[in-house]
Amino acid sequence: MNYGLLVTSPIGPYKNIGDYMQSLAALQFTPSPYCYVEKEKISEFNSKEKTKVIMNAWYIWHPENWPPKENCIDPLLTSMHITPLRAEEMLHNGGKEYLINHGPVGCRDTKTVEILRDNGVPAFFSGCLTLTLGRNYKYNGVKKGVVFVDPYIAPLRYSDENGTIYYPGNVFRAIFYWILNPIRISKLAQKSYFKGRLFFQAFYNASMFYHAYSKMFDDETILNAEYITHILPVAKDLSQDDLLAIAEKLLKKYAKSNYVVTSRIHCALPCIGVETPVIFVLSEMMNSERNLFGSPSRFGGLIDFFRVANYSKGRVETDDNELSQLGKLNITSKFSNKENWIDFKNKMVDQCLSFMKKE
Repeated sequence: MNYGLLVTSPIGPYKNIGDYMQSLAALQFTPSPYCYVEKEKISEFNSKEKTKVIMNAWYIWHPENWPPKENCIDPLLTSMHITPLRAEEMLHNGGKEYLINHGPVGCRDTKTVEILRDNGVPAFFSGCLTLTLGRNYKYNGVKKGVVFVDPYIAPLRYSDENGTIYYPGNVFRAIFYWILNPIRISKLAQKSYFKGRLFFQAFYNASMFYHAYSKMFDDETILNAEYITHILPVAKDLSQDDLLAIAEKLLKKYAKSNYVVTSRIHCALPCIGVETPVIFVLSEMMNSERNLFGSPSRFGGLIDFFRVANYSKGRVETDDNELSQLGKLNITSKFSNKENWIDFKNKMVDQCLSFMKKE
């Protein structure tokens, strides 16, 4: 029996390393030796012998390359998300029949369950396979430090299927916030995370961030936390092994942190998996139906696993019971994740182990 690991290779100079967090989750169950299976070209994958592949991923930029060849891949359809913008194309030309033949399909979110069931495909909510990452990456030492990973910041502009919308009023707000707190915001703007292509981007980002997040976090935390983005520049010569190593390094950092604050589900879910407390910052714009690729369909079911803070009207606040009792959070604040994800994790572990053992 052959084994494969599903990957989503970079297209262009940048890559969301969250895709490789998902690959790390599947790698925990994939015996060696294994080959890499490119998700966006999966219909082109050829093998003389069937290759077992855990198919957890976001589907799909190129639905014309779906489904895989029947005689080449033995799939475990679990932890799948199908974007509504590509669902109709993905379910045509044998795509629906493939899912039915290899189902029921484990879905990462409840919207995917709805899409598939509406099209006659047996489906259930499995949760995300990154919830299992504690098998290999749980850290049992003393956790220290706070990490912000792509926390939501009110944008200067926003693009959806109808074009680009500009928010010039945010520039004046940023200037006003800087006038109120010039020293703290100037220090924050020196961090490389806040820099952008425009010369004033660092001050804009730092100003909007400080004003919003200082409602929930104290100054020591904001000024001394580590700031990370999942959108990384990638060199042309980076291999799949290199990209997995980058994702693994980040995951180990999260595992050792006291807590993490993020608006990336593929930071938040892995943090839950490695049992690092995490706060998910959700904004009205993230919850908007206008941007189909970033639509709230990604959050259905998963959002219930998180301790959520809401970005609304320039403030980050929470009505989460445990977080609310702590007042302003500091670097040493202690809180726990919810426990409602554990049964889903255990079922995915059992499913993956059984799939890989089955001949």
